[in-house]
Amino acid sequence: MTEPNTTEQCQKCGQTLHGDLAVTSQETPLGWVVLVQETSPRNWLACDACSIVLCHSCCTYPFSGYCDDCVTRYGLETWIEEEFGT
Repeated sequence: MTEPNTTEQCQKCGQTLHGDLAVTSQETPLGWVVLVQETSPRNWLACDACSIVLCHSCCTYPFSGYCDDCVTRYGLETWIEEEFGT
C-alpha cells in the first residue's frame, strides 16, 4: 500500500499532504485481522473506490473514505448520512 508522504500533493488542488498510515495484520483463530492506523495527523485520503489521493479540503465527506466524485457516482449520500449522521 503506497501512502502519501510530506512531498506528495493533492491531485486536485496541489496542497502538500502530511501524515501517514501504518498497516499491520495478524492471524487469529477466526481469521486475519488487518489494522489501518494513523501514525500522525493527516490531511489526505486515498478514495476507497477510485484511489485518487486528495486533501481533506477537496472532499465534502473526507471521513467517509470516498472522494466527492465517487460519492455522487455510487449514490453514497444516504449511506454517509446514516453511517456518520451528517
